[in-house]
Amino acid sequence: MDKINANRKQVFDDVFDAFTMLAGGNYVSLYDMDLKMTRYSAAAVDLFSLPAEYIPDGAYNWTDFVHPEDRKRYLDCMQEMFDKDRRTYDISYRVRTKSGDYVQTRHVGAVLRNDGGRPSLIGGIIINEGVMENVDSVTILPNHYAFFNNLPELMRAGGKNVILLVGINKMDQINESLGYSHGNRVLQQVSWVIQEEVGGKGDVYRKEGAKFAVVSKELSEHEMTVVYRRIRQKLLTQIRVDDTRHTLTINGGLISFEGFGMDPRTLQSCLSYAYNESKTRKRGSLVNFDGNAKRGDRTALKMLDDIRRDLINEKRGFFVEFQPLLLSGKDSVSGFEALVRWKSDEWGVVHPDDFIHVLEDDIAFGELGDWIFENALAQGKRLLEIDPEIKIGINISPIQVRDEFFVDGLKQILRRTDFPAENLCLEFTRDCRLLDSSILCDTALALHSNGINISLDDYGTGYDSLDFLKILSADFVKFDRKFTQNLSESGEDRLALKHLTALASVYDTNVCIKGIEDAETEEIVREYPIRSVQGDFFSKPLPIDDAVEFLRGRI
Repeated sequence: MDKINANRKQVFDDVFDAFTMLAGGNYVSLYDMDLKMTRYSAAAVDLFSLPAEYIPDGAYNWTDFVHPEDRKRYLDCMQEMFDKDRRTYDISYRVRTKSGDYVQTRHVGAVLRNDGGRPSLIGGIIINEGVMENVDSVTILPNHYAFFNNLPELMRAGGKNVILLVGINKMDQINESLGYSHGNRVLQQVSWVIQEEVGGKGDVYRKEGAKFAVVSKELSEHEMTVVYRRIRQKLLTQIRVDDTRHTLTINGGLISFEGFGMDPRTLQSCLSYAYNESKTRKRGSLVNFDGNAKRGDRTALKMLDDIRRDLINEKRGFFVEFQPLLLSGKDSVSGFEALVRWKSDEWGVVHPDDFIHVLEDDIAFGELGDWIFENALAQGKRLLEIDPEIKIGINISPIQVRDEFFVDGLKQILRRTDFPAENLCLEFTRDCRLLDSSILCDTALALHSNGINISLDDYGTGYDSLDFLKILSADFVKFDRKFTQNLSESGEDRLALKHLTALASVYDTNVCIKGIEDAETEEIVREYPIRSVQGDFFSKPLPIDDAVEFLRGRI
């Protein structure tokens, strides 16, 4: 410490003291770019077993303390401090304590820059959310943290539990137009309605935002459904604050479980999936997570918990297969779609339809997306060695499109794998098209500017519109297999396919028809202006070695 410039050291300590005054008893960290030193509060040193209050670069790595599932998000945030003119940050992540357990923290801070705009000091307040009060100050209900703290005990106790997740639509608009004080009183009244309908037969929690959870051992799934229906009816007519009557609409997800050592985050992912289905597809009708019709809800929960465990355990059991796309009417291959699978001794090979949508909102899903890209592109290079024109298609999900770091992360993966951007085609799934059009356009523009192709997957169903073909400038469009299932029998399907493929041609969009299962269907689709076909009639998804041989046989 004697060698450190005294004046600079004094400034460093003065800024640290200023952060400490603002911290309200929380921990403080401050990094000095010139001194190349970090200082932590003494309490943080003790909790996290750090080497000392003053730690020079190279003496430790804070990232090693961050939970593996949260590291990428943390590093992306920190990197943005250096790469962009960003002055503040606010990020939540888990940190390992000296006991080996992880605590949830929130890191709020600011960047102080020198005259040249270069970061000089990066300081923040670290809030240990694990010791926060477990009561919501607005509704006086147990809060989101209490909910997660109580779940493990419910699971250990055994017996059947039913959880209802309720969320209010357009709460942001109420806050913006009438103020947060007014909005808080709306939330209070909603909490009273929910508690009244539950009637002491369950615990009510205020979760994040405008969401509430009800956990009950007494109410059956049917009884909880009735409770939800009554809540929904009352909120349409009975909420008045001052002179304003509110007509509130809600969404709801339901799940039941019996304790079997499941990770609470798996349960939360399944509950969120049911809630999002209610919000995006069912217009607020209650959605009961019933897992997979072939497996049943409890079995599906166990399987999903095993998948999530393997996901955070070095992606154990996950692998990628490649299904070829053939040029229509020809025997040559135009590309391959990379498809993720999971396999275990207990469950065998599990199709992504059984787990991807459920895990999309999970905190670990981003890592799976990166893993799919890394493996698909690294293996896909073997196909490019045979035919440099081959394109590899990979599905992307709404959570990836919403991620502001997605394109930058993808560029890094392309560099690491040395995969040509022009040979990659990202397939926007149907749910992506539920996102705000500005987000879709920004992502599409960023991808195109980096030479990456775009495809609209499962087009012609759900929320599609002509605008998507135009505003996203899609290079390819894939038509849903529902158009191919009855082509030989349905004149309506053939007519719809004729008009949709003609429309795509107007926008210079290449068309792929997927779901080809037989020779008759393949013969029919040749009549339309399409570029490629895909389906089990030509080939099922293949391991990379078999995909290489398939391609060689058609060169």
